[in-house]
Amino acid sequence: MPTITTVIPSYRRPTLLKRAIESVLAQDYRDLEVCVYDDASGDETSKVATKIAQRDSRVKYFCNEQNIGLVANFAQGVARVRTPFFNLLSDDDYLAPGFFNEGLRALRRRPSARLFIGCLSLVHNESVIGMPVHAWREGIYDPNDTLAKLTDHRQSLTWTSMIFDSRVLQTVGGVDTETGYVIDIDFELRVATRYPAVVSTKPCAFFTAHPGAHLGDYFLSLLEGLPRILTSVDRECGDAHAAGDLDWRGVAKRRQTVRRGFRDWVFRWSVAATCSGLTGQAPIAAQVLEDVLGAPRRAEIVRTIADESAKGAIAREGYRWLRWARTVARGTCNRHRHR
Repeated sequence: MPTITTVIPSYRRPTLLKRAIESVLAQDYRDLEVCVYDDASGDETSKVATKIAQRDSRVKYFCNEQNIGLVANFAQGVARVRTPFFNLLSDDDYLAPGFFNEGLRALRRRPSARLFIGCLSLVHNESVIGMPVHAWREGIYDPNDTLAKLTDHRQSLTWTSMIFDSRVLQTVGGVDTETGYVIDIDFELRVATRYPAVVSTKPCAFFTAHPGAHLGDYFLSLLEGLPRILTSVDRECGDAHAAGDLDWRGVAKRRQTVRRGFRDWVFRWSVAATCSGLTGQAPIAAQVLEDVLGAPRRAEIVRTIADESAKGAIAREGYRWLRWARTVARGTCNRHRHR
């Protein structure tokens, strides 16, 4: 049996899929398999994947009878993993040749770790435009430190450059389809809540940034999935305590770390979105900040900015007005607090 499986869900991207598969087969580490899950593309996807599978028996091709969507396609791929380790790869992303060697060696040196995090390069038109993991240090991270990094909007990573120990599926479960398009954040946090992670700053994978992708849509998905994500993290903290791996102080610390990270993430993104004209998301973000994340002051700031943005105040005054709005909102919150 191979040591590691790469799961690649795909839908109507045959050319990019070929690049993704070939990047896995080009790994220095050879004891692997690639499982492609075609979501009823009905185009050249089948031909491309089948041709590669005929050439290299490590490639397995599966085609859904009907389209089930990206989230469910990822979920079924993870559910079928039978190897000791696995990696998740979107069909438009690709891996660096030394990724598996680096990651598996690191995990074997640190047997307590169940998650490897490598350097993820953000690319557009074949040019690297960002490397979030460079803000991390190399080495072993305890769960609380990993959670703090993964919920920092400036350093957050998708699972493209990660390797998971398959034993995590027995404790935290598989992909939770109820979280919607932020399944990666949810799964990463559940694993990081329970186990240490090993980090490397060596290039491991490439994430393709699409200019047509709407950041606002992703932010809305995060807002919608956040209550379930927090519930999952709380459950994993409780399970860790029940298993004797974490005391109540540790449970409280991990819960607070995740909420603190998301408070900052949601607040900053909602302000940026509102200043960009996406004022329609402000009420949702404010509600999440207040009801889900326990940050009424930040919620009031977001509402104030959204109200004035609609009047054109931000366009006229820029960030000088934002400083004033923050001051006003703080004063309002303080008045409410002392009534």
